[in-house]
Amino acid sequence: MKCPRCLIEDLADDKALNSLSRHADVYICNPCGMDESVRDFAPLLPVFNQSQWPVFTRYSFTDLG
Repeated sequence: MKCPRCLIEDLADDKALNSLSRHADVYICNPCGMDESVRDFAPLLPVFNQSQWPVFTRYSFTDLG
């Protein structure tokens, strides 16, 4: 399964090896987890909300109909 934040990295089968998102109750890949933690720490970097993740911006429910 692909990471819901980047849609690039594969998630590990063992959930404990993935990162838990700081902004949503889902597991994300470790590079995205590191990116979220750095963005929360660095005030000049914008924080990506869940609505800005590729899985939410590429597809919408209107596309399904």
